[in-house]
Amino acid sequence: VCYWLESKGAPYKNYRTSFRSKQLDGKRLMALVFAKDLSQYGVNAKADQETIFKAIKELKAISSERLYEQFRGDDHS
Repeated sequence: VCYWLESKGAPYKNYRTSFRSKQLDGKRLMALVFAKDLSQYGVNAKADQETIFKAIKELKAISSERLYEQFRGDDHS
């Protein structure tokens, strides 16, 4: 998660320590429902919450698409 966060740009590297100390892993990251949920992990700036949450939604979309493709592929084998 920290490497992914760092890939979002220099301003987001500041949250790395908080994410680690609060043990925010990929499973927990993907379970977040609202941008404001990031405040429990030290992301208090609304603009940062929204930017990070947008990236989480993009990850969820990619994951859903890959899962769909995997099952669709299984149906045709």
